[in-house]
Amino acid sequence: MLEAKHVLLVDDSSTIRMFLRAVLTQQGAIVQEAEAGEEAMHLLQMADPPYHLILLDLILPDLDGIEVLRRLRTTNETSTVVVLTGMGGIKSATAAVREGADGYMEKQDLAVGSDHTEFFYALEQAMEHRAGLVAQRQLQQFKTDFYSMITHDLRNPAGSTLLALQLLTWDEVANFTASQQELLSLAMQAAQQLNNL
Repeated sequence: MLEAKHVLLVDDSSTIRMFLRAVLTQQGAIVQEAEAGEEAMHLLQMADPPYHLILLDLILPDLDGIEVLRRLRTTNETSTVVVLTGMGGIKSATAAVREGADGYMEKQDLAVGSDHTEFFYALEQAMEHRAGLVAQRQLQQFKTDFYSMITHDLRNPAGSTLLALQLLTWDEVANFTASQQELLSLAMQAAQQLNNL
């Protein structure tokens, strides 16, 4: 799951960062660290491609984790963000999710010496959640682009057809038979419907 994935750890505790680095690198992750919000923002701006996963503490010495998350989501919708905090609560979890976090875990749930099955399961679920959101947004963008293209590609020939039919009928209607006038009227109605679509 984390093999060759780029991960950013943002935590002011060097002990937590060291522990998480060991756990994540055992799974093949490529880990970078930041101990403050501004440092994290700098690394996030420089990241190319964006990090696959960001583990973000809520309490940082300069910016709080919610502010880092808020800034991150203005430019990056693809990175998975899991908030890790020692000061948990439903209020902070709700705020994190509202700002675009994909998961929320309390640090005490990371037991030293365990196989970290629950931790990795939570990360996997968060990454799948983010991938689903990204796919949904891409599909929505594709639909919007497709509709714009279809509208443009239908409107131009429909408008041209309507204009040509109108030019035909200006002075020459008297020369058409009743049957031809009826066919012209049907063609104009169809062209108008197409143009309206």
